[in-house]
Amino acid sequence: MLSEIGKLVVGNMLPLLNTLEVLEENKEYWTSRDTSVIPQEQFMRLGELGECMVIEPDLNHLFDLPREFTENLIKSRCIMSSLSYYHPLYSSLYSRLAKSGAEMEIVLTKAVLERLKKMIVETSWKPCSTPRVRLLRSARKT
Repeated sequence: MLSEIGKLVVGNMLPLLNTLEVLEENKEYWTSRDTSVIPQEQFMRLGELGECMVIEPDLNHLFDLPREFTENLIKSRCIMSSLSYYHPLYSSLYSRLAKSGAEMEIVLTKAVLERLKKMIVETSWKPCSTPRVRLLRSARKT
């Protein structure tokens, strides 16, 4: 039987191991990124990502959204995205997802938010009028 301190340690061990697994699985990715743009709440839950993969398009498809990404995203009912760059196809993709009823939380860098605002003015998509869509600007400080 575990002591109270043993229960505390064991209770915190699984989240630590999950976080280490996520970081180790794609070590080069995580060490080469500025993680300060990830909101603190999401950053502290990094271990919940579980098994994930880095999708890097080849040079012949640099301007296309990766097929694996879009196929899996379209199947999802609850989407938490972090967008650090703007892609012209994001507007139609996320508009389609919003219309499908998927619950979405999208974290954006300031630059992406500005581009998205411009795109919203030019199109008919109004993400904030969709109750299941939240746009958040990353504000975490280093």
